[in-house]
Amino acid sequence: MRKRTFSQPGRWFLLLLILCAGVCHAQFSGSIQGVVQDPSGAVVPDATVRLTNVNTQIAAETRSASDGIYKFLSLAPGTYEITVEAPGFNKSTVRFALSADQVLNLPVPVTVASAREAIAVTGEAPIVNTAESRNQMTLETGAVAELPIPGRNMVTLATMAAGSSGLGTMGGGQPGHVGTPGSGVDNYSTETQVDASANGEGQMSNMYVVDGLDVTSGIRQGVLNLSPNPDSIQETSI
Repeated sequence: MRKRTFSQPGRWFLLLLILCAGVCHAQFSGSIQGVVQDPSGAVVPDATVRLTNVNTQIAAETRSASDGIYKFLSLAPGTYEITVEAPGFNKSTVRFALSADQVLNLPVPVTVASAREAIAVTGEAPIVNTAESRNQMTLETGAVAELPIPGRNMVTLATMAAGSSGLGTMGGGQPGHVGTPGSGVDNYSTETQVDASANGEGQMSNMYVVDGLDVTSGIRQGVLNLSPNPDSIQETSI
């Protein structure tokens, strides 16, 4: 039997690989924040706030701070339910949908407990989201399936967003043609150039993220290194 040993530098390198493997998972940029308030508008500190993904049943828990604010970071898109409990108040539940890369402000009202009861608040989040000021367009699976996508590359849909312009996916710098080796307009290409700009920014400023992972080329700015199959996408935001 052959015995394999590692030198001291080799051991450190192996340890580094193990540590990197532990953190190289998808980091989503969606988040939820809000304030827990009683009927008078006063904040409710130290309330137990529990967040549950309705589809996966994965849950997380936190407490509201002294100013009544709670936060949940790095969340995947989906349908969630927030349950708030505090001494002297009835339990309150809010169900809502979180889009990809969305920062959602969601205040949760609670009522003073006079009898044993639970208050359920259902409905969509308000149209005006005070937690962020950016413009964002989100397309669900149904919309992506119904829209025409040239070359089965959904990145072309980026030109539909407000303030955006361009021809969509390109190959070798020529719209609809493949010129540069390894580049094309379909989702089998190793590199895809996208002719899309928004609000005065050039296409070289574009960044592409899949499940929290930056897939923008580190060599050619504004070029996409990974084009996901439209059938595998739950939703896309621009």
